Amino acid sequence: MMKKYSVPALDKAMAILELLAEAEADMTVTEIHVRLDLPKTSAFMILNVLEMYDMVYKNAAGRYSLGVKLYNLGMRYMTKIELKKLARPFLEALAKDTGYTAHLGILVDGQIMFVDKVELKSFIKFSTFEGMRSDLHISSLGKAMAAYLPEEKLCEILEQKGMGKYTPNTITSPDVFKKVLASIRETGYSIEDEEGELGVRCVGAPVFNHEGEVIAAVSITALQSDLLHDLIPVTGKKVKQAAEALSRQLGFSEQHGQSAVSPT
Repeated sequence: MMKKYSVPALDKAMAILELLAEAEADMTVTEIHVRLDLPKTSAFMILNVLEMYDMVYKNAAGRYSLGVKLYNLGMRYMTKIELKKLARPFLEALAKDTGYTAHLGILVDGQIMFVDKVELKSFIKFSTFEGMRSDLHISSLGKAMAAYLPEEKLCEILEQKGMGKYTPNTITSPDVFKKVLASIRETGYSIEDEEGELGVRCVGAPVFNHEGEVIAAVSITALQSDLLHDLIPVTGKKVKQAAEALSRQLGFSEQHGQSAVSPT
């Protein structure tokens, strides 16, 4: 049987969060300590830490409620689950149509996080997995999303995360990277040419929501020897079409004017 471990402070924090979630009104430290039979000092200290992480919110009257961080985490989870569910048929069709491994990724804390993967039965397996993270500048998923991020957001990410060199092909200059992003907005798809790992080539495309915001990207991953340069345009078109179809499923309309969806 699996051993059950208990962390007293964490147990108390969870009890406080559950109490606030069920409460009909904001609560004071005293009310929380009475309802949960916790030492008042412990309740106060735990609430201070939870407030520091935006897990709880204290108003001007000193009463506590659940914080915005919990809402954000919950929405991120729901978005990931719903998006994965909607995207799965498109990934399966893309993998079958191209013969390559298909991926779905979203932006999390300035990096791309892989949230789904579809690969055909083959002796060729890639080391990507659900939950894996990658820098924006070394993946086709990251490039596809970066091309449509607000300029301020993109610069903030590049400044915080940097542009590390992973292979001789890695783009490490922000100016060069931005020129590549401009090209992506023209073609509607991104290319990662052995920039994150030698011998691996990827093609990605952005996914937009009903408000015209980029929220994800789809891609295919192949060996460089299987995805030759002359195959990239037709492959890029297929990836782009899959991303467009998923975007429409999410309520996106060409009226939003995204050049990647309908390049001119």
